[in-house]
Amino acid sequence: MFILRIISSIILIFGITLTESAAEDFKCSLCLHGDATYQSPKTRFSPYDPIYLQTVCQNLQPDTYEMSAVWYNPSQQIQRQDTHTFHLQNKTNYTAFFWMKLHKKSSIREALSNRSFSTKQYGNWNIKLYLNNQKIGTKSFSIQ
Repeated sequence: MFILRIISSIILIFGITLTESAAEDFKCSLCLHGDATYQSPKTRFSPYDPIYLQTVCQNLQPDTYEMSAVWYNPSQQIQRQDTHTFHLQNKTNYTAFFWMKLHKKSSIREALSNRSFSTKQYGNWNIKLYLNNQKIGTKSFSIQ
């Protein structure tokens, strides 16, 4: 009985060690772009620009994943949230893309204020990226 407990403990510890080292293996990088060619990184945008987020995760283990991008406006309120689910059959690298474009004011509001976009949309924004509900990165940009 005592030997069985020791063996169970060793298996449990070994299992935890494998899980922790596998989690340490993968890394994700985030990069913002002003167009869908993904050739020129950018952190300053006009309110008319689309904003593209390219995420590259390296060494992901075989599993089903849910990746979420949460876009925070300058008031730190959630402006947009996107989720992408994918399944990997082998340990591999994976690239995901998210994008956002600001909505203009209505024609009447635009005419009254002489502005196409709300002043609340100008300033510093943040994107928080999650993989299976674990935060894996943050990227900041500005709209001027």
